[in-house]
Amino acid sequence: MFITELWKIAKELKIPLRPDGRYGSKKEMIPKILNAQELHTERMIPFCEMCGQYSILREKSHICSEGDKSRENILMLCVSCHRMLDILLKPRLYAALKRFGAKHLPTSWGKSIYLQAYQASEKKRKEKEGNQ
Repeated sequence: MFITELWKIAKELKIPLRPDGRYGSKKEMIPKILNAQELHTERMIPFCEMCGQYSILREKSHICSEGDKSRENILMLCVSCHRMLDILLKPRLYAALKRFGAKHLPTSWGKSIYLQAYQASEKKRKEKEGNQ
């Protein structure tokens, strides 16, 4: 395969350019293309990765909010499973794992997203009142 064909595939899969504005060598491009194709294929399969139900509307759910946006840290979930994971499962897993001595757990798992949002809102409100 010619390097120009790899560049064309990379462009179609929307693989980002290097900082120098180029795609790079075959050695650099082939793993990126294979990873992008795998991710592209997974995005095209309309099933929730948690419940397995057919769902055209799926959302990207970060396993660890503190983590990066790599494929290993993202689940493609239906709306119901995404809410279930963020509101119920992560806090329960956090509590259970912590109870059994697990260390280095994601801090975002400790509270539901609604409690985190409420606490952040209260903090902002208090800061605003303090500045007046």
